[in-house]
Amino acid sequence: MWTSALLTAGGLLVSLFADGPPVFVPAIAIAGMGQGAFVAVDLAMLTEVLPATSEPGAGLAVIALSYQFPQLLVPVVGTVLLAIGDAGPNCFALFLSSVVAAVPGALAVKFVSRPALSIHCGRCGEAVRYGGDMGDDRAEIRYDKRGRVAHVVLDRPHVLNAMNRRMHAELAEVWDDFEADDDLWVAVVSGAGEQAFSVGQDLKELAALESAGEVGPSSFGSEGKPGWPRLTERFDLAKPVVAKVRGYAYGGGFELALACDVVVASDDAVFALPEAKLGLIAGAGGVFRLARQAPFRVALGHLLTGRPMSARRAWELGLVNDVVPAEDLDACVDGWVEDLLRAAPLAVRAVKQAATRSVTMPLEEAFAADYPWERVRSRSRDAREGPAAFAEKREPRWEGR
Repeated sequence: MWTSALLTAGGLLVSLFADGPPVFVPAIAIAGMGQGAFVAVDLAMLTEVLPATSEPGAGLAVIALSYQFPQLLVPVVGTVLLAIGDAGPNCFALFLSSVVAAVPGALAVKFVSRPALSIHCGRCGEAVRYGGDMGDDRAEIRYDKRGRVAHVVLDRPHVLNAMNRRMHAELAEVWDDFEADDDLWVAVVSGAGEQAFSVGQDLKELAALESAGEVGPSSFGSEGKPGWPRLTERFDLAKPVVAKVRGYAYGGGFELALACDVVVASDDAVFALPEAKLGLIAGAGGVFRLARQAPFRVALGHLLTGRPMSARRAWELGLVNDVVPAEDLDACVDGWVEDLLRAAPLAVRAVKQAATRSVTMPLEEAFAADYPWERVRSRSRDAREGPAAFAEKREPRWEGR
């Protein structure tokens, strides 16, 4: 109760300096009742300060900082940011409010669970998401459905999109949803930021888990680990997946790209499987896929030494479909997606399944093998729609059934 009284008194005080109604009073009182004192700053910002500021981005910055660093320094840094944005008299009100809230807030955040927040910045038109200290409540994956396309972003740019156990668990949910959603026909997977697609396994996490005795020896595959089956082992996923690669694609990042159906890389992309230099093995399929997708002796050289290869070299070896300047990467990927969506979705799945399953078969066996998606396609309405549209000189209307 003393915290609530203190914060409410602070709210009354700062409201004297604000132009608008004393909106800080209920906001801070709510915080004092156990929601975490910095929520007061957030509520006040969203309800009072943001509409009055000339630079909303500065306001967003202080909210993010208040969640990242709940110490007394936050109000000072926040005030500087808001002053740069010329927020007006409400800036001073926010400063005093946050000073009052800072000390109990620093204690409250230790014990109060705060979910990740997502708010929309009207100025920049983008969703701004943050949560705590990049801890339990912050998603490691961004998953966005736009029409027929699923966009999957590995979202740990501060560690070059290294894959920890949480990311793998989230990816499993994403791939499950993508496979089950009949409205989604194509997926595009990429890495956040400009430096890396992904550098593979989070080795710091692995070292910590091994030191704690929480993991044992591991080899090929992900069975029994978070996120199983990972994309590298979803052998029955018939929908096409496009990899958009910029920067480093090392270790598991390279293996993820090798498991995709179309790979588009920027000219600054670099690929490598350096596991052997770390006493590890490319167990997410790199050993097997690279040896199948590149000339064997070339693949073995890279696997044994961990030597990197440029995007251009990967294209020469047939590991990449297109290499373009970084500024053209999005447009090139969009072109591939448009071409995939022009094709009948059931035909695309039948082709992918038949090609991947038969690649190691003798031709005679390949012709005689059973491909479930081809059985679906051959009996579908889309199989009749294509010839009909051609005869009638119109674009086909695919239904996916």
